Amino acid sequence: MSEAVKLVPALCTNCGGKLTIDPQKEKAVCPYCGSEFIVEKAINNYNLNIDMGSAVDSVLDFAGKQLEESREARKEMKKAELETQRSFFKTFFKYGLIFMLLFLVVGTILVRFLPDDDSGSAGENITSEEKASKGEGKKSLKSPEYELNNGTLFVSLSLPSGSFCEIDDLYTAGCRVDSQDDFDDFECSVSADKESGIGYLVIDLFKEEGDDPFEYYIFKVNIENNEIVEIIEAKGVKDISDYAF
Repeated sequence: MSEAVKLVPALCTNCGGKLTIDPQKEKAVCPYCGSEFIVEKAINNYNLNIDMGSAVDSVLDFAGKQLEESREARKEMKKAELETQRSFFKTFFKYGLIFMLLFLVVGTILVRFLPDDDSGSAGENITSEEKASKGEGKKSLKSPEYELNNGTLFVSLSLPSGSFCEIDDLYTAGCRVDSQDDFDDFECSVSADKESGIGYLVIDLFKEEGDDPFEYYIFKVNIENNEIVEIIEAKGVKDISDYAF
């Protein structure tokens, strides 16, 4: 009994068709294109194609890993930079408020106890009731101050005495409140909570606990690549239903 012939893979040197041929033969005919080819060249052609394919796969795999590592590194750098900025602004607001309160206390003491320039005496004291009747000592509601810095929206709102405000979780969308300070006035920093599109930050203003909001401040922003890139609109409304989200 003759020994079975072991066939090996090859590629036709004319049309590139995949073949299995006897490596002991010198020549063979391609069943696809009908051309005659040298067996050794067809086998070498197949091996070269396999080697090149493996090399290309290795290069693409290496490039993909390098690109992914570079992307992750940029994300970490951006995250660290944003955290540094948030920490700076939070510290700035905190100590700024402390110095402001200290200045107000010192100013109040000086005004109360310094003598009147005209009479040379302490003069007539004005009671808190008289001040209230004249409208003195009250803080009026002002439009919020806001700033967009490196993808983060910073909002500061001066409130009248006794009033307070809250973030409206129902209408706020696409935005995330990263920090909030209710000491004296209201301040917060807001970042994007989705990859792209339109986002809304809604702040409710209350006169007393248990009351309905007497005004709403709405910030409409544009979000790209998980960052706030534009403040489209900043508006105050008396009735939330008057605003077209």
